Amino acid sequence: MIDYLLQLDRELLQVMNSLANNYIPLGKITLLVGEYFIFIYPILLIAMWIYSHFILKSDSLKFTSLFLFSSALITIICNLGIQQIIVRERPETFLESQKILLLHPPTASFPSDHGALSMAIAIMALLIWNKKAGFPLLLIALSLGISRIFIGVHYPLDILFGWLMGIFVSSIIYFKRYLFKKIFIHIIRFAALFKL
Repeated sequence: MIDYLLQLDRELLQVMNSLANNYIPLGKITLLVGEYFIFIYPILLIAMWIYSHFILKSDSLKFTSLFLFSSALITIICNLGIQQIIVRERPETFLESQKILLLHPPTASFPSDHGALSMAIAIMALLIWNKKAGFPLLLIALSLGISRIFIGVHYPLDILFGWLMGIFVSSIIYFKRYLFKKIFIHIIRFAALFKL
């Protein structure tokens, strides 16, 4: 069963990667999304904190940004732990070198950090913030993950398990949100000492 899934995983990667290579506009779009959309998240979190502090003069968005940040941080920590146990090479060892649209350092591929982080933030935004903000972030997470397959830096299962990790961690944080909120109160008070 596992061999069948891994073979299907490789075949799907080959199909998606050859599409990105054969249709130049698709390749360029997926390269842009797969490489740069991850920077939306730190910009968003910083912007939320600044907007909450200087414009709203309220802590409401600070709490939200801390929930989003915590879900991303804990998800990445979990991913790093899994990557120490399950070491999977990136697709560049499997794909022909001319088909890789983005050269990536030879780090562990499974599960995808980009997929996990983006989905963790999207799910937390849906759960804790509001649907209007959460759905665009969910679309960004999906497009980012799929783009990483097209450009040849992840297998589909890497992305799928990254998404599942993000969903899992965000759900646990959401169910334990009262505990996290108590911690966040202290973080916000500490930041206030520095006028942040």
